[in-house]
Amino acid sequence: MALSVGTRVLVEDQGEGWFPLATSNSLGGTVVGHLGAAYVIALAEPIELQLPTRVTPSGLRRSLADRLILKSRWRGIDIGSEPDVSCHLAIVELGTCTPSDPTELGTLQWFCWAKCTVDRQGPPNQAGPP
Repeated sequence: MALSVGTRVLVEDQGEGWFPLATSNSLGGTVVGHLGAAYVIALAEPIELQLPTRVTPSGLRRSLADRLILKSRWRGIDIGSEPDVSCHLAIVELGTCTPSDPTELGTLQWFCWAKCTVDRQGPPNQAGPP
């Protein structure tokens, strides 16, 4: 069951690493594309991150991300086919290109594991049930 563009999702901390500067343990976003079995999610608000680097004395650099790439961790279980699905999460930094081909998924750094829940009320541009 593939998620449609416009579907809203909630991504939550699953206790397997999270964003150190995040103001909450969850991020909301909207599906804006597909990469094979993975989804491109536009975040409702960009998130600030500290990413490893060797350039600064602290070994960290400030970054903003406005998109996520999500793919299910469970073989044969797509995001949205169960109420909550554990997923791999990669970030797309603000100002960088989103991968455009599923073969590029292997080049991503998967940031953490997270729980993904689909908003069952449907995309904001669709009318609900009568």
